[in-house]
Amino acid sequence: MVQQRRIVLVEDEMIVLEDLRRRLVGMGYDVVATAASGREAVEMASTHRPDIVVMDISLRGDMDGVEAAGRIFDSTGIPIVYVTGLGDPETMQRAQLTPGFSFVLKPVEDHELKYVIELALHKHSMSQPGGR
Repeated sequence: MVQQRRIVLVEDEMIVLEDLRRRLVGMGYDVVATAASGREAVEMASTHRPDIVVMDISLRGDMDGVEAAGRIFDSTGIPIVYVTGLGDPETMQRAQLTPGFSFVLKPVEDHELKYVIELALHKHSMSQPGGR
């Protein structure tokens, strides 16, 4: 039996968060935790150690998704998939500098989201010692 991939989902719009959570579960993923802020995302990723984090770039509060993703990746090595609307060029440039990232634009199509998640997981596994 194939083990479900574990995801921490980060989105500060509750309607969007619940829609993405439902869709990810429908695709066969295990959403082990959700977060609505950058600080909460860092905590949930550290606590739950998912296979991947699906992160909105634009989060309310003092830590946006790019900063949270950088902290998560630096401390855990967990890959990040950004889900975002068309962001400002400066934020997008910062996001592209995050190691271990991929991103998909809103509105998100299920097949595109699944593809980006699986690609990020594959790339991450290939970058690990012994990865093939």
